[in-house]
Amino acid sequence: MVDWSVARRVAAFAARSDATVDPGVDLDSLSAEFVPRVSEYTALTPSEAVPAPEVVSRQGWAEANLDALAEMLRPVEDRMGDRFAKTGPLAGPLRAGAGAALAAELGLVTGYMSQRVLGQYELSLIAATASPRLLFVGANLVGVARTLDVDREAFVRWVTVHELTHAMQFGGVPWLRGHIGGMLREYLETVDLKLDGGDGAGASEAGNGAAGAAADEAGNGPGAAVDEAGQGAGPAAGDTPDPARGDADAGGADAHASGDRSGANADHDSFRWPGGRSGGLLGAAIDKLRALDLPDPNELADRFRDGGVAALVQTDEQRELMERMQASMAVIEGHAEHVMDALAPDLVPQYEGLRTAMDERRASRSAPERLLLRLLGLEMKMRQYKLGKEFCDAVVDEAGIAGLNRAWAEPAALPTLAELEDPRGWLARVESTKGRLAAG
Repeated sequence: MVDWSVARRVAAFAARSDATVDPGVDLDSLSAEFVPRVSEYTALTPSEAVPAPEVVSRQGWAEANLDALAEMLRPVEDRMGDRFAKTGPLAGPLRAGAGAALAAELGLVTGYMSQRVLGQYELSLIAATASPRLLFVGANLVGVARTLDVDREAFVRWVTVHELTHAMQFGGVPWLRGHIGGMLREYLETVDLKLDGGDGAGASEAGNGAAGAAADEAGNGPGAAVDEAGQGAGPAAGDTPDPARGDADAGGADAHASGDRSGANADHDSFRWPGGRSGGLLGAAIDKLRALDLPDPNELADRFRDGGVAALVQTDEQRELMERMQASMAVIEGHAEHVMDALAPDLVPQYEGLRTAMDERRASRSAPERLLLRLLGLEMKMRQYKLGKEFCDAVVDEAGIAGLNRAWAEPAALPTLAELEDPRGWLARVESTKGRLAAG
């Protein structure tokens, strides 16, 4: 159904470079040195050996993730194919057109992300027997260290601690991979394609947007543990920075999209969604919006701010599942962010200033880039780092690393989105549960 050859060509174009750049650090030696230290601090021991680190190009990273997406979306493709089969003589053209459109969307997002990813503990959540990989995008590591004006070796060591923490999480918590994968499968079961009689393969009820949201949260969230470079990793070695194409090293205005809803308070009687049809993610969103009985566009502003265009076409069931996945990913990412800072004073020479530089970079995206992140639903991904780290830091301050590790006791112990902003409330809940289990 999805033309994955088209997805790969689009991703390669969006990635802009296939150069494999040496980060200048022996990652094999670094991994061997850091694995026991990360395991000791987290009190997590992986059941299998941590995979050897691999330095890949942007295109190499994109191809690895498109392979994972192809496996993940196969059930959705099957359902879409069944629907098209019922359209008679139009089945072939409709299937080809929809497959190419979805492939272009997935390729564009994956290629865009390949410019931002520093490292990834690549883990298939659907194919549970697939071996994990420990990937580092050399061009992005070198580019970000340069634009942050920090010591490159220190920066690579710091990022390596983060990735190895993900290896401890998914290798040392027996139920975590299956739990996140189960939520993802449950989400994908809600994604379906509806055909509109007047327009052939129109927008879906659950939507291409919902499929894209799942693809992002799975490909760049649960199991993937992607570390993003905030404003983009800059050009690969040998590239010339170009402001027109958004290279980080080319500068740009320090503007911010504020998320202010004041412009969304138009009178409902005069509020109209635009006519016409538009394909893909944006078309699905507009079609869904037309069908909603909206008392106030503020609700849409909230959804858009939290999940981008995809959130506008999600059903209530999908939003609830996505919130559960996002809460889980926030604590997974926050845990890794906490560990990299906790161990950095001992493991990372010239650590001072790395956190400040990275946080400032993540916060300094230009207005066009911030809008693009929201359109793609990636803004929540960036908030996961901040919210999750604040939660984990607060819990460790209150109850130590042992207190934070209560999150790994069972799936029910993971915090909700609300509890991420109430660490003491979460601690009280898990303590109460622990007490009841002991008494029973």
